[in-house]
Amino acid sequence: MSRLALALGCALLASGAAAAPAFRVEREVERTSCGALVRDFVHEWAEARLEGGASFVDLDARPWRIDEPARYRRSGGTRAAEARHRVGDGALRVETALDLDAGRFAVDVVPEPAGDFALALAQYVPGVALPCRAEGRLAFAPVAGSGRAPADAAAVHGQIHRATELLYDQRFDAADAALLEAERLAPRSDTVRWMRARVAYLEGEALPAGDRRGRLEAFGRAERLADAAVALAPEHAEGWLWRGIARGRITTTRAGLSRALDVLRGERGPAWVAHCFERAIALEPGYVHFGFSAAGDARAGAAQLYRLLPGAAWASPVLGVSRDLDRSVALAREALALQPRRIEYAKELGVALLCRAHETARAADASEARRVLGGALALPVRTLYERTDRRHVQELLAGPPASACGYSRDAWEAGPRVAGALP
Repeated sequence: MSRLALALGCALLASGAAAAPAFRVEREVERTSCGALVRDFVHEWAEARLEGGASFVDLDARPWRIDEPARYRRSGGTRAAEARHRVGDGALRVETALDLDAGRFAVDVVPEPAGDFALALAQYVPGVALPCRAEGRLAFAPVAGSGRAPADAAAVHGQIHRATELLYDQRFDAADAALLEAERLAPRSDTVRWMRARVAYLEGEALPAGDRRGRLEAFGRAERLADAAVALAPEHAEGWLWRGIARGRITTTRAGLSRALDVLRGERGPAWVAHCFERAIALEPGYVHFGFSAAGDARAGAAQLYRLLPGAAWASPVLGVSRDLDRSVALAREALALQPRRIEYAKELGVALLCRAHETARAADASEARRVLGGALALPVRTLYERTDRRHVQELLAGPPASACGYSRDAWEAGPRVAGALP
């Protein structure tokens, strides 16, 4: 009898029929060609009989991690999981096998469709040659367990995955409906709240710039959901991130940047937004999904805020925070290092460097800015706002450095650019 089978039997005897047997599972990657796509973890698993037969359920699986399926079905002497994840205009098929007798696992990541399309897909997984494979060790031990229901955990994971897939087609209502079902099953989940905040934000960004009412409604909904996430789990970073993003977009949408400072002097002013971003950075958000990174978004959002704020002596006493171009450049540089294929991050670093070059006459900053912005033109774009970013990068390269200090995507779409002035 294998060690895992013996452990399962002992857990069943100890737990009786009252609760699903639970295990502490430690996964260690020993050989891999998949880079960061497959990582070590320590999770709680439960043995449960779900539709389709006996299964292991990973109660801690994060739906945005392609290497963390929620359910492993019995297949002969092994357990296996297979899932498909959309990436850009393609997909990755991820197959995971557990050898219970040997205490081993293997993960295979295969592009769909195969062949030449893998080259296009590779831009979303830089440094990884597809297909790839990871292998390693599984260590397990029976534990008392958290009492979470395996069926609900698997269903929540499935609904979050479904919502993520729906966002590729901008089916915002359907994505939110999937997350609402997840919220019904996991009413204390902060993850579901901030993911709903993200859906609302993306819905607002997809609306025409002239639809101010619709955009404000979406961004306001995003802020309320982010508030709920922070209330449920103030120790988690993502709720703080979406608070800062939502409040910033409410402000610029309601007033335009020319009046944003007046609007921001209230309770949720610039210092409050900066605190949200800095809190998110300090708490180290874990959400990473191909070209998107919560840690990168927190840094990019803060970088833009510190660049757009006034630098006059009155700013800090009145607003609680003021322009800090050194901090802006440093944060934008960190964001791009986290996601080097993200055009939005490359644009923000280039803009921050151009602004600092204008204010300090640093020739090295201007030279680096043009190198970064030139490289940004080779990065992948898929969404409407990424296509806008590419066009703005071209315009920034052609314009004077002074125009970068007050740059924002909304302002450049709405009207003329006045060098050195807040748009």
